[in-house]
Amino acid sequence: MGEEITELEQKLKEAQNSVDSLLLEQLTEQNKEYKQIISKLEVKINQPYKTMSELKNEVKNPIKEQEKTFFCDNCQLTKTDILTKRKADCPFEPRLHGRMIYLCSSCLPYVKELSEVNFEKEDNPYKVN
Repeated sequence: MGEEITELEQKLKEAQNSVDSLLLEQLTEQNKEYKQIISKLEVKINQPYKTMSELKNEVKNPIKEQEKTFFCDNCQLTKTDILTKRKADCPFEPRLHGRMIYLCSSCLPYVKELSEVNFEKEDNPYKVN
């Protein structure tokens, strides 16, 4: 009877050892998987900071528009400035109205851009009879 108990205790210890080794293997595999997931997430976390720092650098170093020499159609002078093209809405200046013109930065606030609308002369609410 004493021998049977010692045999059963040995078998129990062996079973515990095998269960422990299997659990250890499973835990190490899960640990590896979790480490891979953590490393992927760390890379994803660092990417927004990288893009935000790049955006801050872009704001600090804006792209400079090149100054060109051109003829300003409004003031009729040759200028070296930033060129702006605009379709002009100047009904009292027929040479500019409805045309694509070049403007310098000083004339830019004074010339409105033409907004093209399908306008029918017969349905004009402002028509004077």
